[in-house]
Formats: sequence, C-alpha cells, structure tokens
Amino acid sequence: MKEIAISKFKATCLAVLEEVRRTGEPIRITRRGKPVAEVMPPAKPGVEGASWLGCMAGEIGIVGDIVGPLYSGAEVEEMDAEWLRNWDAIQAKGRDIAARNRREAARHARRKKRAAV
Repeated sequence: MKEIAISKFKATCLAVLEEVRRTGEPIRITRRGKPVAEVMPPAKPGVEGASWLGCMAGEIGIVGDIVGPLYSGAEVEEMDAEWLRNWDAIQAKGRDIAARNRREAARHARRKKRAAV
C-alpha cells in the first residue's frame, strides 16, 4: 500500500483521490510516519450494505429427511429403558450429594456457633 504524508495529501488531495479511483489501490496517509487514515476506492455496487441474511444461499444442500423422526420407535423405547435402568443410580448419587451437603452445612453451623461463644 502506498503511503503519503498528511501535508502532501492536503496539498494534492484531488490528485490522490483520482489516483485511488483510477488504480483501485488504497493509499495510507501518515503523520510523522504513523498511519492516521486510509483512502480507499468505494465498494463495488451490490456489495455495500449487503445483508448477511442469505449470504450463504446455494452453498449448502439438505441431505436426507429433515421432517421425519430422528429415531425409530424401537430406538426410542431402548433409550427409555436404558434411562430407567440408570435412574436408581442417578437417584442414589443425588441422595449422597444431598447428605454430604447437609453434613457440611451442619459442620459449618457448629463452627460458627463455637466462634461466636
């Protein structure tokens, strides 16, 4: 990218704009060697302000049935049966966690009571 000093840009602004229009290449404007602005050609018609909605139209396709059920009736019944088989273990784990929480809360209350005395 071509760079020019801000003082030169100020003196030759119209010529710089014409160069950007003609070449389509942006020009960086600097002040003491540090970039302060870039002059760029305008966006191509139809691109500027284009919505992101629909930008992927035609890029993907639907494969398979998207309306029918994901699992067959037999598969659903098997998943339900497996869930029920595991339910007792899930309940037992929940009871263990609740009991541990109660013990920790009681221990905390005893310590707090002793500290207050």
